[in-house]
Amino acid sequence: MYRLLPSRTIAVLLSVIVPMAVAGIFFFSRGGSVADNTPDPYAYKVAEEELSEETRQLAGMIEGAQAKIYDLTVPETDLALARAEVIELPGGRDLIVGWQSRVTEPVLRSDIKPSEEIALITALKSHLPEDAVVLAMPDLSDRLSQFAPSHYPLAAMAGQQAYRAPAGTEDTVLRMEKRWLGERSETEQPELFRDFIDAMVAEDAYGLARLQVMAGGSEAYIALHVRDSFDVGITAPDKILVGLKDFPGGTHAHDVTRQVKTWIADQDYAAYTVSQIGDDTIRSYFLADAKDKATLLGQLLPFNTARVGLVPGAKLVFQTGGYWVYRIDPVAATN
Repeated sequence: MYRLLPSRTIAVLLSVIVPMAVAGIFFFSRGGSVADNTPDPYAYKVAEEELSEETRQLAGMIEGAQAKIYDLTVPETDLALARAEVIELPGGRDLIVGWQSRVTEPVLRSDIKPSEEIALITALKSHLPEDAVVLAMPDLSDRLSQFAPSHYPLAAMAGQQAYRAPAGTEDTVLRMEKRWLGERSETEQPELFRDFIDAMVAEDAYGLARLQVMAGGSEAYIALHVRDSFDVGITAPDKILVGLKDFPGGTHAHDVTRQVKTWIADQDYAAYTVSQIGDDTIRSYFLADAKDKATLLGQLLPFNTARVGLVPGAKLVFQTGGYWVYRIDPVAATN
């Protein structure tokens, strides 16, 4: 059971890697590398494996960009807890376009599939006007801003999106992860990110009205991924409780769906949705409380209780994998 409280995801991760902790490895231990004389709790090392074709294609979309692959490792072991597929941009910045955690919960950030990134970027470039406003979580906004020529108000706030770090290690983790942020400022317009999160956890009609205000009258869209439910829960655990659980995905789809539904019912959770993680894993995201079904997040993403495509003022225009893109009607159109 994964009921999300502020540091719940780290507690679960620690239980997964407890043998490493016994050996003196302190990947996410409290207070780990806060002291100046303490080694960094993890490192990124160039991986030997071949890059995915999708990441090569993404690199090919930006002149002068190069693709790389890294493993996130911990001291005294070569065990990779996560793998990053990265594009080195012409200005020298590295941009993560693929992320795969190698344990049972997201390490640092939620998983990112390069194949889904290509599909989303291609759709946005093909169908959205260049002056459109695209509202999305900061990390996604940051990635999209490198590929698709629209306006992404939250791109500059990528440093504000919560990493999976327990109390006492946030500064160290943020310092180490800044290599992926370029010159982005984690303090720029923090209220804008708060407004976005507040819109996501508000009742759907009120949340959409907040997004319309954020768009400022421009043609606007919202791009969400199923994983964003978990990320919003991490960012605002006092406002919405979101969890996840992985199920074996190698069996018949109907059997997996039945297994997920049974587990959700047994735990008395309010709603769920699923996403394919790798070839053999189905990840279920769930809303713990009944009140959260009525949130904008709970209605725009494909939870089993959602009115997908039926929220007044939001028209579904594109869907691929875990991504759902809606056009937000201007205020005048909904009066």
